[in-house]
Amino acid sequence: MVPERIMELIDRYLDGDGDADVVSRLKAWLEADQANVQLFAQQVFLHQQLREFLVVENSAVAPSEPSTPATSKPIVFSDDRQFGAGGFGSRTLFLLSVMLVVAAAAGVAFQIGRSTAARVTAKQDSIGLQPVVSDNTPLVTRLVRVTNCHWDSSRTTAELSRGSELRPGQSLHLLEGVAEINSTLPDGTVEQFQLEGPLGLMMTSQHVPALLYGKLSATIQSDQDLFALDTPLGRIISQDASIGVSVNTNEVELHVFSGDAIFEPLEVFRHSEADPRSAVHAGSSLRISSTSDGKISAAGGAAKENEFVTAGSMAASQLSISPAYVAAVKGARPIAYWRFDRVEEGIVPNEMSDQLALRICGPVRWRTYPGGNRSAEFGYAMEAGCLVSEETIGPVLDAGFTVELWAKPSYVQAAAMFSLYRGGLETSEAAPQGMLIELLGQATDAGSMLRRVRFLHRDPPGRDVRTGVTCYSGVTYTPRKWQHFAAVKSSDSMKLYLDGKQVADAEDDTSTPPNLRILMGQLYPSTSGPNAGIRPLVGELAEVALYDRPLSATELSQHVKLVRESRAREDAVAQRTY
Repeated sequence: MVPERIMELIDRYLDGDGDADVVSRLKAWLEADQANVQLFAQQVFLHQQLREFLVVENSAVAPSEPSTPATSKPIVFSDDRQFGAGGFGSRTLFLLSVMLVVAAAAGVAFQIGRSTAARVTAKQDSIGLQPVVSDNTPLVTRLVRVTNCHWDSSRTTAELSRGSELRPGQSLHLLEGVAEINSTLPDGTVEQFQLEGPLGLMMTSQHVPALLYGKLSATIQSDQDLFALDTPLGRIISQDASIGVSVNTNEVELHVFSGDAIFEPLEVFRHSEADPRSAVHAGSSLRISSTSDGKISAAGGAAKENEFVTAGSMAASQLSISPAYVAAVKGARPIAYWRFDRVEEGIVPNEMSDQLALRICGPVRWRTYPGGNRSAEFGYAMEAGCLVSEETIGPVLDAGFTVELWAKPSYVQAAAMFSLYRGGLETSEAAPQGMLIELLGQATDAGSMLRRVRFLHRDPPGRDVRTGVTCYSGVTYTPRKWQHFAAVKSSDSMKLYLDGKQVADAEDDTSTPPNLRILMGQLYPSTSGPNAGIRPLVGELAEVALYDRPLSATELSQHVKLVRESRAREDAVAQRTY
């Protein structure tokens, strides 16, 4: 609890009525205990939420009628279980809980936009930023793209359909997925914002977005105006730049990929003897943390674009499949090998035989890499999309099998990549699973399972989580990077490999039953109905092979080595050409 006398100081400070004595007394309180810094950050956002609500309520344009808060839709995690939002640190949840209750009750919100001239003009000289436009510049901000997002509907007050306009008095709380928001000025200037869940974002009536927690990347292209972003520790100001921002409870990271940006701490965190502004230039990053003495510390570093969802990070990892790799896979005699380089009337053929071709169900598209190999991309649309085998597999997997594939997940997610199930080609029923390789995601898993890979084997096939044998990887997968996954089942064990190295194993002497279909891209083969699009993969698959025997660790590592060597040769050629 914040003492009443301190609350009075905070209110005066946030209302702009605090003199030097108020600031001095607040600083002394912050320096007394690290916990006071968290309490102060909480009060900053509570105060801003309430102030914005009053602005909206008393404005000439009445806000839209408040709607009854919707029930938060749980996320399907595994078979018949469901979990609500999770995965956040307990300190973050404590800090956010009060703020978000107020936000949902008040219907407060935001509009993505620009910084006001009065607040930032004085901050321009350190990186030569140009003057801002009028404080009353109208903006149109819309949700333009979503990739299988899971929203916290009890906290989100904005409409979540693609193309919907964000208005003052609305907020977004993204549990899992990637959303893109565009802000368009009358002169045609467009700002692009990528939001990666879990994320909480609100906007003020002053057209300044406030990132509560999570990751945001922004592309700002304007020679007239400044972009500003509020965080719990201060404000980020930029113009004509590409940036990434990450916010945790007591830490803010600013990465600048192009252009320049400024971080300006809240006044109460400033040192009187130091310049309060920190300029960050292209290729650099700044980590700002609150310290035990009530101040903030800053540490510089290199910008890491691959940690954020940007066009550059998504294209950074290339997959190079050489003829030697294809020959090695075919030489290992898989019963099926799908390269995705041919699509014939909605069918992806099997390179090894006329059997086990894959039917395209829903939206799936193909990406071609410079070397000529292609991948299958899932999850780019909100509709369910997957690949399903037309025939079932006979008893050939009884003594063991291997599934190997290359995957590039777009973000941390709960996603089924490959499975064997019993049922029809497409059904609205939840299909019984006999085998599954899936990614475990940030929004649904306990901390120990964060970003892990799961290999499930179940005989007989079913949906009961109490049956079957599961092993989890001891290392994490990486978003936006091509990685090799392999699941190996022998007569008495299961082994899981990541990039050619064993990362999990389990004892399992059960066999694999016949009459199973192959499914890629989501948990069940449904493209409509209640089981459509459950645990969809958002990302790419390539070079998927199914063997009727357990491959050795040597064979798998050799396959990975062939791809790595091919990529290294391409990089060397590109370097010489450059």
